[in-house]
Amino acid sequence: MDREVLETALKRSLKDHAIARVIEAQAEPALPKGENYLSTILRIRMKVVLGNGKVAKKNVIVKRGEGADGVAVMMKDFFKVEVNMYSRIFREMEYLMEEVGDFEEPLWCKCIYYDPKSSSLVLEDLKAAGFSLAERQVGIDMEHGQLALRSLARYHAIGKVLEERGTISKNDFGTHPLITNKRYVETLSYTGIKTLRKAMVEHWGPKWTSVASKLDIPPDVFYQKVNSCSIYTEEEFTCLNHGDCWTNNIMFKHNWQGKPHSLRFVDYQFANYNTPCADISNFIYMSLQPKLRRKNYKLLLEYYFEALIKYLDIYGYKGPKPTFEGLEKAMDRVLFFGIFSFVCWYPSLTAKSGTETFDLDALLKTNGKEGFHMGMYLEDGIIEKIGDDLIDFVEKYLSS
Repeated sequence: MDREVLETALKRSLKDHAIARVIEAQAEPALPKGENYLSTILRIRMKVVLGNGKVAKKNVIVKRGEGADGVAVMMKDFFKVEVNMYSRIFREMEYLMEEVGDFEEPLWCKCIYYDPKSSSLVLEDLKAAGFSLAERQVGIDMEHGQLALRSLARYHAIGKVLEERGTISKNDFGTHPLITNKRYVETLSYTGIKTLRKAMVEHWGPKWTSVASKLDIPPDVFYQKVNSCSIYTEEEFTCLNHGDCWTNNIMFKHNWQGKPHSLRFVDYQFANYNTPCADISNFIYMSLQPKLRRKNYKLLLEYYFEALIKYLDIYGYKGPKPTFEGLEKAMDRVLFFGIFSFVCWYPSLTAKSGTETFDLDALLKTNGKEGFHMGMYLEDGIIEKIGDDLIDFVEKYLSS
């Protein structure tokens, strides 16, 4: 075929499927109340005319870096991080995928446009593309969990190779704000620990008195323990982290048998630089069904490790690869953050519909004096969910 004929045919095909005009558009919340905590996310449903003259329905997601008064201040810096990920980092990741011939699907949705005036990202609507969230009240099973860990390993490997090439730098990203920002740690997480302790003392019964007493630690001590999870050595394998890898930030696509075969990670406002174990611990504690995580902890870490080594090889990483023993050591370093997040926040994320959990805006406005509700620690079955890990937590980290 003549090159000019092929070029004309390709241009015509692209034009035929491109949107020529928007006839009408309606905005609605993209997530139900209680499913999103920081930004404003809208789904825009449109009727459009395509380049070939056909009328079609199209959806996009508009994500705004705004919220209630207290949250708005918090979001100001976080949204900049996410914009950088969509406007620059993912573009470089896609170039690397093309270079090495990686034909797997990307791990992020397409960014259509960024409008700095309104602080808005226009993104692909993953729901319209067949992706869906797992039910956070139930938690993720092993099949979905293995796909998520394999995908995390791929994401970490791509970022590490770009870092090795000098395309991105660890200096481009800060630390995790919920680990290193003293105000956020004390206002949000420490308040949660205090509320949990109060619920235990007043409602869980005398057998939990000893455990509750060990949770009574000064805020400065608590912050130091959390902050230590951000401190790594130069010898440790580190990379770009997603930063908020839990059930509501992972969307799966399933085949005709209902088996998960691909996924997209969303919400990159906490992207940071640390050991990949920070992402792993966040995922396995905040997403996996607790019984499965406790039973398969080492197996899950081995599964991630094998995938990470595989993808580092695929993308041509030339630096020193991590050892499994090194990965286990790094997990031990960040587990304080993973386990306390589980006992403190997991009950709020898996609470039954209608149970008051927390009001992020109130927490930020009152510096933690208001906004954290005890009800989620009193639900039926909550002790069975978090009790074993709570005991392990205080014995390992707070026994002295």
